[in-house]
Amino acid sequence: MLVLPFFAVLSLAPLLQGLFDFPLQAAFQSVIFFSCLLWLFRIQNLRFNVPDCGILNLESGILNLKSVGIRIAAFAVLALTFYSMLTSPVRALVWPEWGNLAAGFLIFIFSGFLSPDERKKTDGALRIAAWGTAVLAVIQALVLKTPQIAASLANPNALALFVVMLLPLAVSWKDWWLAGTLLVILIWTQSAGAAMALIAAAGFYMHRTIRAAEFKKNLPLFILLAAAIILAFSRVPSQSFVHRLLWWKSAMLIFLSRPFFGFGHAAFTFVYPAYRVTMPGDMGSIYAHSYYLEFLAENGLVCAALWFGLLVYAVKQKAGLAKYSLIGALTHCVIDFGLSVPANFWIFCYLAAPEEHRSTEAQAGSWQPSFAFVALLAAAWLNLCFTHNRALRAQVAGVACYDGGDFTAAENKFKEALEIENGPAPLEALGEIEYRQARETNDKGTLFSAAVFFERALILNPYSAPAYRNLAAVYRVAGEDRLLKGLEERKKRFFK
Repeated sequence: MLVLPFFAVLSLAPLLQGLFDFPLQAAFQSVIFFSCLLWLFRIQNLRFNVPDCGILNLESGILNLKSVGIRIAAFAVLALTFYSMLTSPVRALVWPEWGNLAAGFLIFIFSGFLSPDERKKTDGALRIAAWGTAVLAVIQALVLKTPQIAASLANPNALALFVVMLLPLAVSWKDWWLAGTLLVILIWTQSAGAAMALIAAAGFYMHRTIRAAEFKKNLPLFILLAAAIILAFSRVPSQSFVHRLLWWKSAMLIFLSRPFFGFGHAAFTFVYPAYRVTMPGDMGSIYAHSYYLEFLAENGLVCAALWFGLLVYAVKQKAGLAKYSLIGALTHCVIDFGLSVPANFWIFCYLAAPEEHRSTEAQAGSWQPSFAFVALLAAAWLNLCFTHNRALRAQVAGVACYDGGDFTAAENKFKEALEIENGPAPLEALGEIEYRQARETNDKGTLFSAAVFFERALILNPYSAPAYRNLAAVYRVAGEDRLLKGLEERKKRFFK
């Protein structure tokens, strides 16, 4: 029952990541969430076939205590990330992104229920995704002459992580054309994180083969990997390491501000400006460029410790070349953000999922209550997504009107978006329009109307540098020195 939705998501998400707007995200999230939920209720009357010596078999059986504990821990991580999102000072901005994180955790939890035959079929989705992404990358490099290839993923570093995860699997499938193509693409990305990943994976593999007296047989592979690593590192500009040190320091400052529960998944993008560590010639970023620091800052110490512990367990229990996919991915994430890309995160969660090695099939049960409950949850979730999408469409129309010089139509569209969903983006846009009109008409009433919109925006996002800047301009023009001083004091509480 889980094969078809997992196959669809894992095969299509990497190929469509470049088009990953909110409706597409919501579609993927819904497929994962409701298929898992429906499967869970489908087996509600499942009876375990266990020996007489205990309630649950410790080593075998459909479910064992160890796998139950792993899934409970994963659900605990999911619950903690949800709490971080709910208590985030930028909750209005990050809640849509939490759905992508939740989808990955559900894949991690429920992939273990696939039988070996079902997992083999689902692996076919990864092969489709790998070939499709490889073809896109080759077209970009050889036909379009794109300077930095990324296929449909966010950028070359995200593509590099994808390749790092799929390359060992291509070798295990004995698909040498795919493996060779992926290796060439990895070199094209010039990713230092990928070079580190190859070093780590090859080091673990070399250690195993030396112990198994297989080193000589694999010597050509090691030479090929060494050449790829040297070439990749030689093309990496030294300035990128300096930038990463600054981003990492900012991530630590964000973590120290809310160490226990963080700012919520994907919040780094929004709170980073307030904690940005600067130096001449530095670059801003929407990612921390370290998955571990970013997860820590966004979800807090308790959640991060639990999730990282699960990842260590996942590497230890994984067999075959898939182990090296995980080792490579986790190494890559030390200095990059690849797992912040939903398609990569979902594939990683599938690879890391504990395997039961036994199929679980539902027995006949009562479908009516289960179906009704699932339908109710589906209606609530889809209504939330539909409402948010309507607001986004109104905002896009407002931006188009504003760019076209029709400020009245733009104002109407942003007000329409605000009526649909209270969000900081339309509030800031309305504030800018009102401020522009106030300057043109010299109307103090309109000026304070702009101030109201900016103040409301700061309630929803107290880390918005443009809102502070624009509101300060409003108070300065209005001659409100007291309000301006109060605004500066408020800003200091958030901007470190």
